Amino acid sequence: LALNSLGAAGLWCAMPRNGISCFDERFALERCGLVIGNEAEGIRDDQLGQAVSIPMPGGAESLNAAQAATVLLVEAVRRKLTND
Repeated sequence: LALNSLGAAGLWCAMPRNGISCFDERFALERCGLVIGNEAEGIRDDQLGQAVSIPMPGGAESLNAAQAATVLLVEAVRRKLTND
């Protein structure tokens, strides 16, 4: 329900899952709501607009929810500061 409200407000949702790299410029952060699901089950595919991945060299399998949110938010701030 809450995710549907974001779509109705003209926002789209992105979540960390096998998708486009969060560092790729094609991953648009304008009017984007970042959705972080729990580590065990996450968010259903039908509830998101775009899947995004966080590249993790070195063999790490995954990040916990707080770490994933931090990486995505730091990237959003970096882009904002770079573009202003």
